[in-house]
Amino acid sequence: WRQVVVPLTEFTENGAFDWAQVTRWRLYQYANGPAYTMYIDQLEIVSLVPPITGMSFTSGKIKIDLSKPFEESIASMEAWILVDSLVPDDQAVGVILGNTDSAPVPGDGTVRLSVDTGGNPLLLWNGGEAVIRFNADVRTGRFLHLAVIRDAAAGEFRLYIDGRLADTREAVSTDALSDTPYVIGSDRRRFQEDATFDGWIGDLRVWSVSRTAEEIAAGLRTELTGAEDGLLGNWRLRENILTDDTAVDVSANGNHGVIDIKGDWVGEDILPQGPIAQQ
Repeated sequence: WRQVVVPLTEFTENGAFDWAQVTRWRLYQYANGPAYTMYIDQLEIVSLVPPITGMSFTSGKIKIDLSKPFEESIASMEAWILVDSLVPDDQAVGVILGNTDSAPVPGDGTVRLSVDTGGNPLLLWNGGEAVIRFNADVRTGRFLHLAVIRDAAAGEFRLYIDGRLADTREAVSTDALSDTPYVIGSDRRRFQEDATFDGWIGDLRVWSVSRTAEEIAAGLRTELTGAEDGLLGNWRLRENILTDDTAVDVSANGNHGVIDIKGDWVGEDILPQGPIAQQ
């Protein structure tokens, strides 16, 4: 058997998939002519976008402390994440982005986006003014694109997975502004077991505007320039934690982060950093 890669054309709803891999095929030449006919036995979707990059937080001993708070309230958060499909139902995966401490107070301006038990994305908004548990399981064992949107005018929080609407929750909310800088891969609780993220995070984007479904879908294939309107920060997370100590924010705000590694961390705790292909 050989493996070939062919482009998908009209086989998907909206072109969200770019490539399919033919993993088993047969080639016949009939006696009545020179033409060959290929029969596909097995077809697998292998990629949503070209290979992406990410940083492994799977040891639970890595976090990134941003240098300054956001000057505007968050309205949209996007990231590629990978969570192991074997994570137990009763185990929280951890925080993707947050600036909450161990005792948030409603209205204190803090925000925490995490993956909770059951693989459900969980948003604690404005210190607990709104607590949104989305009905979706992100424990897929592959990279997926997660987008959480606050639509204050509609009184809604929306979850998009791989560019498609996955869940909508109604909640009244006010702007969340805090003088406390955010942390990637944890929150102000630092290395507490239920805080640090147990998975991979890539191309984290934070916006002060509510992104539309069309903008989210279009952005899946586009690397930001950093000058986009409403972009509060964009961390591609391509750094190698073995050699680099700064996570670069490519936005105009320059909110770079310090890569903080717990003292008992060893390199064998994680997979090598670098390009990660969709599986």
